[in-house]
Parts: sequence; C-alpha cells; structure tokens
Amino acid sequence: SRRLALRPPGPRLTSLTLSARTVSAGAALTGTVTFSGPVPAAPFPATGDAIVTLTSTHPAIGLSPIVVVPIGQTSATFNMNVTNVPTTTTLEIVAAYDDTVLRAPVTVNGAAAVVASLTLNVSTVSGGQGGVGYVTLTAPAPPGHVLVDLSASSPALTLPANVLVSAGSTTGLFAFNAVA
Repeated sequence: SRRLALRPPGPRLTSLTLSARTVSAGAALTGTVTFSGPVPAAPFPATGDAIVTLTSTHPAIGLSPIVVVPIGQTSATFNMNVTNVPTTTTLEIVAAYDDTVLRAPVTVNGAAAVVASLTLNVSTVSGGQGGVGYVTLTAPAPPGHVLVDLSASSPALTLPANVLVSAGSTTGLFAFNAVA
C-alpha cells in the first residue's frame, strides 16, 4: 500500500491595506500585504519567502511588480509613486498570491495641465537665425491634446500662434525665427 502525506495549507494572503485612500501627485503612498500567519520555511512556499505580485490598474501609480514576505514574517510593506493625472481618477492596487487576489481602491486627485515652463534652446538670435522652444506642462495632456497659445513681446521674433501638446505627453515643441 502507498502512503500519502498531506500537509496542512500554508498561510493565506488575507489583507492589502494602503496608507491613504486619496492622494495627489508626489504624495508618499505605501501598501502592506498581510498573511494569516508567519510564512514558514520551504516547502511552503517552494521558494522559501512568499512572493506577492503587485499591479496598478492605472499608470498614475507606479510600484514594484512584487513584494517579498520573508520566512517567519506575516507582512511586508511596499512604496508607490504617484504621478499627476488631468482629472481625478479612482484606480485599484491589486495583490495576488496563490489563488487569492485582493484589491484596494485609491483615488488620485486630478490637476489641470497648465504651463510649468517655457524653454528656448538659445538665449539670443540675430536676423535670419532661429531656434527651438519647449513648453512643459504640470501634468500629462488629457485625451485629445492641449493647445498652448504663444506670443512674442517683439515683432522681430516670429513663432507659431500655438503649440500642441499631445495626449499623455507633458512637452510640446515649436520653432521660432528672428526677422532679418
């Protein structure tokens, strides 16, 4: 007769908590995954430490694809980067281990994309010379695009009436010339 040894199941992933439910760009946001008991030594899990996969349902939250809960521990904390969004957006952080998937909602406060800076590649131009200018926004342009109006304080400088910043981008590029 054959003998079959059964092992009790190891600890289960039981919670995913976030340090805040609402955040703005640049905020410090952390998450914690918790197991029902200490992670035992191999063979559960086979690798020793418990490796929990992490994802965000929106690119406004950047995070590592995994967090490791060491042998003997019940939890681990991970950091997330929060970037600006043009409109307030609710998304989810997802943690998965074995057959358990946990979700935690978080709302990222939106901020309109406004001009943060205007940069020129040259500081002086003479008649007939030109250069390139860059407009940088404070947030990615929303779907469609953003048109930034341009004007010169001197009639000796020609430039387009506006510059287009494509959806999802923060920078628009334009050319300018000095009248000869």
